[in-house]
Amino acid sequence: MAQKKLGIEIKPYKNKSYERKHILQIKNIRNDLAHGNQAFNEASSGLALNELPELLVSTTQLLNSLFSSIDSYLQNEYYLENVPKR
Repeated sequence: MAQKKLGIEIKPYKNKSYERKHILQIKNIRNDLAHGNQAFNEASSGLALNELPELLVSTTQLLNSLFSSIDSYLQNEYYLENVPKR
């Protein structure tokens, strides 16, 4: 949403990309839990213990990329160039 409206480009942080499939997996599990489609033990039953570090790395890389991109956007005052029209 912010990327489209404000023109924030999310760039990889320190040239480290994240796995989109991991983020999608986390999002789907989170949504199932939040909407009551599954209980925690059901939602986590499909996860192997060795998958958790990979999910953590992808999440960390995504958040680092997001925060770094927002910081750059603010530091360079790009928001002044992309004032939304009302």
